[in-house]
Parts: sequence; structure tokens; C-alpha cells
Amino acid sequence: MAGPCSVGATESCRPEPQPTPGGADGADGDFVAQYLPALLTQAAAHLVGDFAEEVRAAGLSVLEWRVLAILADGRSVPLGLLARRAATKQPTLTRMIDRMAQQGLVQREADPVDRRQTLLRITRGGHATVGDLISLAQRHQQRQRELFGEVRWQQLVGLLRALMPYGG
Repeated sequence: MAGPCSVGATESCRPEPQPTPGGADGADGDFVAQYLPALLTQAAAHLVGDFAEEVRAAGLSVLEWRVLAILADGRSVPLGLLARRAATKQPTLTRMIDRMAQQGLVQREADPVDRRQTLLRITRGGHATVGDLISLAQRHQQRQRELFGEVRWQQLVGLLRALMPYGG
């Protein structure tokens, strides 16, 4: 029997309330069970799952994968924005970009409008490295969408984008 959140459902879909050990207010010491940053981190780790193994098998860290996936559309991206989109600190990203540039995966460019700004662009080598992984990631995500249900998936994506100051 299909529930209201099944694939193809058109009505509003609300997840069933789940009991929380320790109470919803964290009064019994289970604050993390209701702490949104912790829940998002745990959900991200779950969603990445086996795909992280594929990334490592391709010789990349998950952060390097995120950087190449962000740059894969071929547009140049300012270093600060890339750090925010990749969910890392700029000094960490700068060191990693140094290594990725030496490996021929990315290149730095001066911003033609603001010479103080560094832009990053993926190289042909970066495209060759990330292309198959993007296809794998798309298939991995499609399986997750099917399990979660399209309506709920779209709601979740909308809510997450609303949380981000730069719109995701």
C-alpha cells in the first residue's frame, strides 16, 4: 500500500514524526539528536555512503571531488565562493588547490575585473578525472531520490537551499 509520500504523490507530504531518544527538547541529554548541524552532517555522511569509496578509488578525496564537481561546468569561480560551495575553509582550500594545480586538475586565473581576486577553472585533466565520477554520482543520487520519494526529495532540496545564504 502506497503512503502519501510515495513516488508520484501530489499532495503535501510531511514526514512521520519520529520519536527522539531523550525527548525532543534535549532535556534528557540528547541534544545532538535535535541539533540541525549534527543531523545535516550525519545525513550527508549517509547520503555520500558508498560513493565516497568510488571517489577514493579514483584517487581523489571527497573535498577534491566536490571542488572538481563544482568547477565541472567550465566556468571560473572565485576562490572564496568555491570554498563556501565546497563547505571548507579558504586556507584549507588554498593548500589543496596548490596540489590540484600541480596535478593538472585545476588552474588559477586572475579576475579581469578585480585583479586581487583569484579565479579557479577546471582543466582538461580535471574533466577527465571527474567525468565518470559525475555519472556515478548522478546514478547514486537517482537511487536515493527513488527511495526517498520525489515529492519529499524536492521539499528537502528546497529547504536546504533556503538555509544557505548564497542560494546553494
